[in-house]
Amino acid sequence: MIKKENLKQAIDAISDRDPETGYSLNEMLGTGQIDIPLHSEETSEEIGLHFLFDKEKVSINKFLFFNEGTVPIEQGLLIKYGEMIGKQELSNREGPLDFFQAAKEIHAIGLRFMVTHEIDFAIARLKKSLKKDELETQSKLITLLENIKRVDQTIEIPGEDNDRSVLYRGTVDIATPA
Repeated sequence: MIKKENLKQAIDAISDRDPETGYSLNEMLGTGQIDIPLHSEETSEEIGLHFLFDKEKVSINKFLFFNEGTVPIEQGLLIKYGEMIGKQELSNREGPLDFFQAAKEIHAIGLRFMVTHEIDFAIARLKKSLKKDELETQSKLITLLENIKRVDQTIEIPGEDNDRSVLYRGTVDIATPA
């Protein structure tokens, strides 16, 4: 079962990366727009974990929750917050709405918001961990990540077709380079 402390920890983690979004989510938690379900609302048949975002159930994979901590809660919060922003954008549009298309667009906006948030976090960690001379060599990776964030642009991997450079190096195991 997800507790309010888990929601607060997830919101605090989001606040560390994006204070504005974290502040909004914290306010929503304080006003009860983000909450945990009451015990009477849960049935004995439900085995999944979930929380409520604006009275809408958000399911959390229990295996990911127990293995990764609050990360799946953070992702759920970011997606639903992005969807909330998408609903506001659609409500400001004039003209008739195709509700099926609008629902698909709202969900896509929520997913894009979460992905953009994670990419920004990855870029910030990359810049923070690199020294100034390494930053220039990793600029291709940073450029690739920035290109992924753009909605209307196709993703181009930097480098010529016959000369693809390595974008990332690391180790898979102690003695296995990747």
